[in-house]
Amino acid sequence: GGGGAGGAPAPPGREQAYGGIARIAFPGGADTAVRFRKMELSLSMLATLALSMGTENIYPEVPMQARMKDHPLSPEQIAHLLDTELVGRLATNGADGCPYVTPVHFTVMDGTVYIHGLAAGEKLANIKRDPLVGFEVDKMLSLIHHPDLPCDTNTAYQSVIIRGRASVVQDTATVTRVLDAIVAKYTPRHAGKGYPPNMLKMTAVIAVDVTSCTGKFYPA
Repeated sequence: GGGGAGGAPAPPGREQAYGGIARIAFPGGADTAVRFRKMELSLSMLATLALSMGTENIYPEVPMQARMKDHPLSPEQIAHLLDTELVGRLATNGADGCPYVTPVHFTVMDGTVYIHGLAAGEKLANIKRDPLVGFEVDKMLSLIHHPDLPCDTNTAYQSVIIRGRASVVQDTATVTRVLDAIVAKYTPRHAGKGYPPNMLKMTAVIAVDVTSCTGKFYPA
């Protein structure tokens, strides 16, 4: 994620795999499930567990660019970006084989990315047909201009790219908990208020179970 602006070449950086191109495996199954104290750190803690416990590869290695070696985001930086950025981008697989990307509001709880939106639409139809999705968040910090060469213009940024499997949440209690977290993130002045039943019927919550998470940056 994160490329050069205005036709400039993509800046160097590295997507550091935390559980990257791997499924996080908890020894002992559900009996060893971890409950995290801080919602905003849940993904980074999940990533740290993946590093310490080992992983099960589910994707083949993808060759990295030669320059993408020196700038991985730490698990804490990944969690902070996911917690503070307001817009994510969800990529689903369209019926015609073309990727379909939509900007979305989101929150992360217990290592799962949750997205809310209307209860009908193209992205939901795509997910029901093919649950494999991509999710991306980035923050552009500044442009780095070369005094003489336009092709040496770079972008200072942070980005996170997630692969996962998406599903529509059916459990009412989970839907309410996710909506509470969305409200707390985007409109905290409305925290604690109820949701009209007719609005709940029109709302869908998507859960993205993370199978890989990478983060990189390029410094200013």
